Amino acid sequence: MSGGDTNETKQRRPVRLVAAIVSLALCLAASACGQDAGQLNSAPAGESDSAQPSDANVRSQSDESSNARQRDDATIASQIAQVVVAQAEAIFQSQLNEVTQLPAQGVEVPRTLSLCNDASRCLHPQTDDAVWTAPVLSIRFLGDDNNDGFVDQRSTNYSGSTDDLRGRIDDLETQNTWWSTEATRFRGYDNADARPSIGFEVTGELEFTTTPPRGEEAPGDDGVFFPDYRTILTDAGICDWVDNRGIREVWMYTHHHSDIVPATSKLSSEIGDISNSFRFDDMPRCSTPYTLYNFNFTRDVDVMLLNRALQLEAFFRFQDEAFYVSEFVGGEPPYSSPARCGSSTWAPNTVDQYVSWNEEMVTSDCASWEPGGGTQTNVSCSTWFRPAYGSSDCFPDGGVAFYTWWMQSLPGHASGVNMNDRPLPNWWEPMARLEQVQDNTSWLTPV
Repeated sequence: MSGGDTNETKQRRPVRLVAAIVSLALCLAASACGQDAGQLNSAPAGESDSAQPSDANVRSQSDESSNARQRDDATIASQIAQVVVAQAEAIFQSQLNEVTQLPAQGVEVPRTLSLCNDASRCLHPQTDDAVWTAPVLSIRFLGDDNNDGFVDQRSTNYSGSTDDLRGRIDDLETQNTWWSTEATRFRGYDNADARPSIGFEVTGELEFTTTPPRGEEAPGDDGVFFPDYRTILTDAGICDWVDNRGIREVWMYTHHHSDIVPATSKLSSEIGDISNSFRFDDMPRCSTPYTLYNFNFTRDVDVMLLNRALQLEAFFRFQDEAFYVSEFVGGEPPYSSPARCGSSTWAPNTVDQYVSWNEEMVTSDCASWEPGGGTQTNVSCSTWFRPAYGSSDCFPDGGVAFYTWWMQSLPGHASGVNMNDRPLPNWWEPMARLEQVQDNTSWLTPV
């Protein structure tokens, strides 16, 4: 593998942060910033200000003074921006020496340089209150095989510069960090104080400017390969990250196009490869278990949440498939009313897989689920859209609202859900610390 090992590559990240800080400075300094944004938002897409209705009576001599104020604002903003840029560049230059060159040419990006370190932008507000933490290592393949600063569209199906792609991945990571933590709050849709079982935070980042190396061939798909996870992770020193730096998950970003297909999720542990994807056991085995999610950087956070939900189901089916399917899911889809909680890809009220914005009303006991049956209530897409978006209006959101609601329905911290008068374990625990529970006879029912 060849990666971003040049000074030019290292310098592109400072430019990105400086640009963001400059934008913030301009917005703070210019009093007309909000007004301009409002004018732009009110104009139909693709139309300029000249296309807007005008009235000569509205124009007055105040235009000249307004323009003068805007010129003054721009001057002030420019001066502030210059100071901010100088300070940002100084910070970057002082910390740039901390960038580490790995054997595989991957650049370790200090997380202190990332906007994603700002807890108000990235982290769920209850991350620090979670029962367990899950530090994440981000590994990014930017697809710039030509080393010209642009992603190879033919290989990746992504059009844009590597800086554009970095920004897109930052945004995806921000959303995934927040929603993944939110999803671990037991029945958080009914309890604002519900404590997360797991708090996710990206604490390490490795960047490769190339496409990933090819590994195992995808079964039944000649000439299409999974990334070479064993080589990538070995070269990245994964066991140091996992065993010594506390990493619990790897979020890998690649394309899904041409001859590369990403695995949705993979698990490396002493008890084997409990993965939602093909179980090739093709990741390095470390002393501590870890999970890898391979995200397609051209997709959105809905698919990232789905990958997590599918990996959870792989855990549950490995442990006790009969109990999980009959008791929690409610049998095989599509479900008849009264329903239970459904699966990650079949909402209780839907007749189409992956379509969770169906407005049909059915009865389900998921909101009070317990083995043997809970209280039936009416559910529809509004049931999960309301807590996710604050509105009962349903729309094709890719499944974000439902995946969150479904995962929040899993027995979690202080669930109070019992079976035979004994409390159920926290179903999130295997994802947080598999090494502690891998020898247990059951992860789903009381031991």
